[in-house]
Amino acid sequence: MGINIVGVALTKDSKRGFGTSALLGSAKAVGALGLLSLSLSGEVELAFLATGWTFWLGSFWADRFPAKQLGLRKYEAIVIVGMVAFFPIDFFLRQSSVFLSIAHFLLLFQLLKLAGPKTRADGLQVFLFGFFQLLAACTLSVNVWHAILLFLLIPAATSTLFWNFLEKDSEVFGEEIPPQVRKPFVRMATGMCLIAVPLNVLLTLAVFILFPRLTLNVSMPGFNSGRMGFIDQVNLVGSGNLHSDSSPVLWLAFASPKEAGVWNGYLRGATLDSFDGRQWRPSRKGSTRTFLPGANNIFSLGTPSRADQSLRQTITLLNTSASTLFAAGSPFQVIAPLPNLNRDSSGCIRWTSSWQRPLRYQVVSSRSSMETPQPAQRNAVLDTENLLLPSTSLKRVSLLTRQIVGKHKAADAANTIQAYLRSHMRYSTNLGTQAATDPIDDFLFVRREGPCGHFASSMALMLRLAKIPSRVVAGYYKGEWNPIAGQVLIRERDAHAWVEAYIDGKGWVTYDPSPREAEAAGDHFHVALAVRQYWDYVGLRWDKLVIEYDLYAQVRAYENVRAASDKINGRLSQWWSRWFNPPVPDRASERAVDRHRMTRHPWTKVVDSSLILIVLAVAVRRMFRRDGDDDPAVRHYRRWLNRLARRGVPKNGYETGWEFAKRVIEKFPMESDTVRRVTQSYYTARFGTLTRKGKLL
Repeated sequence: MGINIVGVALTKDSKRGFGTSALLGSAKAVGALGLLSLSLSGEVELAFLATGWTFWLGSFWADRFPAKQLGLRKYEAIVIVGMVAFFPIDFFLRQSSVFLSIAHFLLLFQLLKLAGPKTRADGLQVFLFGFFQLLAACTLSVNVWHAILLFLLIPAATSTLFWNFLEKDSEVFGEEIPPQVRKPFVRMATGMCLIAVPLNVLLTLAVFILFPRLTLNVSMPGFNSGRMGFIDQVNLVGSGNLHSDSSPVLWLAFASPKEAGVWNGYLRGATLDSFDGRQWRPSRKGSTRTFLPGANNIFSLGTPSRADQSLRQTITLLNTSASTLFAAGSPFQVIAPLPNLNRDSSGCIRWTSSWQRPLRYQVVSSRSSMETPQPAQRNAVLDTENLLLPSTSLKRVSLLTRQIVGKHKAADAANTIQAYLRSHMRYSTNLGTQAATDPIDDFLFVRREGPCGHFASSMALMLRLAKIPSRVVAGYYKGEWNPIAGQVLIRERDAHAWVEAYIDGKGWVTYDPSPREAEAAGDHFHVALAVRQYWDYVGLRWDKLVIEYDLYAQVRAYENVRAASDKINGRLSQWWSRWFNPPVPDRASERAVDRHRMTRHPWTKVVDSSLILIVLAVAVRRMFRRDGDDDPAVRHYRRWLNRLARRGVPKNGYETGWEFAKRVIEKFPMESDTVRRVTQSYYTARFGTLTRKGKLL
C-alpha cells in the first residue's frame, strides 16, 4: 500500500515521499533566504548566524536518518518552552531591541525544525520562519539587497505552497504521487514560478517605491534604546551595553578633493547647553530665526567674511526623523527643497515640515568656522547660558578641576582637561549593570570608562567650573570613505558628542576629549569591506533614482533606458527587414529589381509570421500540458463522468477514480465491466499503470 503522508517522517522503509521532499527543498530555500537576510542586515550577532547556517547545512545530512530525528520529537516541547523563556531574557537582560529579539526567536525556532523530524507541517513551518526572518531583517535595516531577496522569495514561496497543496491532497486520499506523474508536476511547479515573476516585480516595486512614502516607521518608546545613534540630547543615566547600529544615515560629498582634505571630520547637529547633572538638553531660551527660500530653493543664512574660505558640500540625508540639517562648519548658504529653515541662537538648523523620504541638499560653510564656529563677543547671555552648573554635589569634580587646570589660561586649561580625560579614562560602550545616581562622579572616580557622551559631559562641566563657557555638541564624526561612490558614508554608529568652549579672542573652539578616534584607527581593508562598499553604492543610486523622486535624475535615467530600448528595437527592426525584405542586389537595371520583388510575395510575410506563432504555441503547450490530457481515453473518461452526473451519480472531489468506480458499480451492477474498463483505460492513459495496487472489490 502507498505511503501515507501523515506519517512520512518515518515510514516502514524509512523513505520520504516525493512531494514532501520537494516541499522540504523549497522550504529550505526560503529558510536560506531568511538566514541570508539576517546575515546581510549586520544586526544579528555572529554566534546566532554561525549556528543558524550550521544547522541549515547539517539538516541535509541529518535528513538521511529519520529514525534518529524522530527520537528528538519528545524533547520538542521542552525546547520550545526554553525558547519562549529566552525571549524576555534577550529583550530585558541582554537589552536587545524588540525586533532583534523577534529575529533571534525566529532563528532559534527554525533551528529546532531543521534538526528534528520533518513532516509536511514541519516543512511548511520552516518556510514560514524563513519568510518572517526576511520581514524581521527589513525592520532592522533596509537596503537595496532586500529587493533581490524579495525577488527570489516569490518563486521559492510559490513552489513551496504548490507542493504543500499536493501533499495535503495526498494526505486526504491516502495515496502518494505516482512516479509516472512526477515529471509533469515538476514542470507545472516550474511554470507557476515563472508566471509569478511579474507579480514579484510588482510587489518589489510596491515595497521599494510606495512604502518609503508612507509613515509606517512609527517610533515607539524603548524600542530604540541601547543603540548608537544621533539624538538631540545626551542622557548619562543608563545601564547595559550600547549596541552598534550600522544603518546608513547620510552621504557626504565635497566639491573637490582639496576641500575634503581640510575637513576635520565633524558634522554638527544639535547644540546642548542645559545640564541638570544627568542629561544635556538645548536650553531653547535664545531667539530662533526663520529663513525662507529664495530663487532655486536657496537659503541665505549669513554673510562670511572676505578672508574666510568656503567649504562646499552635498549631503544626502537618508534618516530625516530628527529634522536636523547636518553640516561641516558653520553654514551660510543652503540649497534644499524645504519650505523654511529655523536656526536657534546656538547655530542648530532644523526644518518644521514633515519629510519622510531621503533629503538631498547642498551647503556652503565657512572653512575657518570648523575651528571657531560662530565667533562672537562674550556677553551676559553667553555667561548665563553656558556657565550654569547643576544642583548636584560637585565637590570631588571641583577639586579635580583645580588640580588639572591650576593657573592656566582658558585655552591652555581646555587643552589640559582634554589631555587628562584622554589619558586617564577609557572609551567603552558598557554603561555598567546599574544606573548611577551621579553619572559624572561615577565616571570620573569609580568606573573611569564610558562612551563619548560621558567624556564630553565631564569636560564641559569641568570647563564651567573653571569659569570657561562651554556646551556639548551632538552630531557625527568621520564615517567611512567609499571609493566607488567617491563620498563619505555616515552610519548611526558614527554618532558622536564633543565639546565647544568659548575662548576670548577666538570664539567657540572645538575640543574632543574622547579617545574613540584612536581606537577606530585600526580598521584594515578586506574583501568583505569591498563587497559592502559596492552594496552601499548601489543603495545610494537606488535612493537617488527611486526613493528621492529626483525628477531630473529620473528623467535622465529614463532617457538612457529609452535610448537603449530604441537601439535594441532598431537592431530588431533591421533584422526583421533583412529576414522578410532582403536587400535589393546592387544592380543598375530595373529588370533585376523587378525579379527581386517577385521572389518575395507579400503573402509570404503572413505565412512566415503564422508559422512562427504556431511553433511558439506548440512549444508552450508541450511545456505546460500534463501527460495524458490529450489522450482519447482521458477525454472519454471526462464525458463519461458528465453522463453519470446527469444520471444522479456525480464524482466527489475527495474520491479517487477507483473509489468512484466502486460506488458506480454498487448503483449499476449490470455495468460493472464497462465501469472497470473505462476506469482502467483512464488510469493507464493518465498514470501509465496497467494494474492498480490492490483489488477493486
